Amino acid sequence: MVLILGNIKNKEVNELENESEDMLLKASHDPEYIRLMKEMKHRDIDRINNMVNKLSSIDYNPFMYSSEPIDQITYDRLWLEPRVGYYTPIRYYQDIYINNEKQSMFWRHDCMRGIYHDKISDLLYLLTKHTTENEESFLSFVFIVFKKGEFEINEKNGVIGINSDVDKSVMNVLTGKSECIHVSFNFIHHPIRYTSPIHARSTALYRNAYTGGRTGHVQAKSNMSKYIIPSSHFTVHPYILNLHKKYGFKEPEDMEKKVNDYIQLI
Repeated sequence: MVLILGNIKNKEVNELENESEDMLLKASHDPEYIRLMKEMKHRDIDRINNMVNKLSSIDYNPFMYSSEPIDQITYDRLWLEPRVGYYTPIRYYQDIYINNEKQSMFWRHDCMRGIYHDKISDLLYLLTKHTTENEESFLSFVFIVFKKGEFEINEKNGVIGINSDVDKSVMNVLTGKSECIHVSFNFIHHPIRYTSPIHARSTALYRNAYTGGRTGHVQAKSNMSKYIIPSSHFTVHPYILNLHKKYGFKEPEDMEKKVNDYIQLI
């Protein structure tokens, strides 16, 4: 699906597409990114094997489902992470529901929530996973492939929405049995813009996110701690943003802004 902003001419659209896709896609094919994602995959497989071996002693109900065998999942895609505005480590990802249960939205090492749209096959890939505190197991691991008609991508007034609300036949990765689960999400991307922590502290949303509830007095979370993104948005995985200098960007946010263009082309 190609969404065109305003009255951009075809030539400008093509130039925008080439620049945005080339830059981010090149980074997603970078050997360093591939290496790091493959290492993450190996750690995830070890965690799952550890859980299978200790299945009878697990004293909680993990959500562990996949559309494909774990060792066949491609990790080194150009994942778009749906994050909330004013995100903190405790309040990080946008919501997703599995069997009508809201999944964790916090961040820690090897946690992830990402989507990837294959424009050629028109498939949407979802990978969301949360590790336990000791990082030896999972609280949840869900990998779903959505076919055409099982998800929607829409645009209104410059805001992109990607949503699904369907039943999916998947494999329980701990038992190997086939199960039917219900998956629901409505991820939103407002064009990325940055505000300074000083300005943000004057807003009610900031006070709610950073000083209210469980978050306590948490400092503003950002790639370089120099800026805050106040609205729900998509961004690329930190492993890609860490390559910003290699691709000619002074700061991670300069690279991150390319998401605003790329998301218009998915």
